[in-house]
Amino acid sequence: MPDMQSELSKVLNEWDSPEPSINQPKEKKVFPQPANISIDSYNYILANPNKTVQQYTNELVAQYKFKPASVSSLIYQMLKVGRLQRGEKGVYAVDAVYRPIKPSELKAARKASNATAPVAKEKQSAGIAALAPQATQPKPTQLTKAERITVDLDEWINEVPLMQARMVYMKLKAIFEGGAQ
Repeated sequence: MPDMQSELSKVLNEWDSPEPSINQPKEKKVFPQPANISIDSYNYILANPNKTVQQYTNELVAQYKFKPASVSSLIYQMLKVGRLQRGEKGVYAVDAVYRPIKPSELKAARKASNATAPVAKEKQSAGIAALAPQATQPKPTQLTKAERITVDLDEWINEVPLMQARMVYMKLKAIFEGGAQ
């Protein structure tokens, strides 16, 4: 029979060994920080100045796996509000630190660009529009009071609808008989 003391020490050693139990806290998994398209794009442009928007878009898509439309749209917004500038060699960052674009800044920049945008003339397309130009109706002119009164009565009677002529008759009758309605 084995020694009682050795058996007891084996059991105590087993209890002391770390075993996963229900009460033990689990290890926390640390996930990598997701990329922020605005900050990462600005910092990349700041570190690599004087490239075209297309070059920046291609490089940021390759490095960070951003969507190309998102990157180019963001760069054009930054250009519009003044965070980035176009130089002779390409686009470069103005400030040393990224500042978020406020919606009010973007709205003001859009209004300013719409106010200064040249208005394009309508091009007359070929086809039917080119063959038969539309006749423009003459603009009604403002007649003076004397011109409005002197109307050829025969012409007026031929043009006026029957109901309107009857209303004129009733008003004139009331005026001349002294009983204005």
